[in-house]
Amino acid sequence: MSLNILLKINYKFQDALKSSKIIITNQYLNYKLDFVIADIKNGVSAYQAFQNYQLLDPLITRLLYTATKTDNYTSISSKIENIYYKHFTQSLDKMIRYILPISLTIAFSIILWIILAIMLPTLNMGIILK
Repeated sequence: MSLNILLKINYKFQDALKSSKIIITNQYLNYKLDFVIADIKNGVSAYQAFQNYQLLDPLITRLLYTATKTDNYTSISSKIENIYYKHFTQSLDKMIRYILPISLTIAFSIILWIILAIMLPTLNMGIILK
């Protein structure tokens, strides 16, 4: 997202990549991005640099190839952002689909246990009084 914003305000791809790397907290990704940025500085295309270190999906690297050939990084980066947003929302929906029934089952079990803990002594008192 930050890369896309920087490209929209006419940053060069290499500078935008370097600037957006600052907000990444994943050390492995930062380590690999350092190599990608160094390769781009040395004249390797962005497509080839990302493909060498296998940081992105094959579809995304092909989109980078298209961006390299057409020199239209802005529109391609927005398409890449949309693809990753769709993947993220699909993953989130899957996770919610699995977590929601489990959490409801646990909540109902706790409520049932509390109800039984309250009601059982009163029922036992009725048996004792008879």
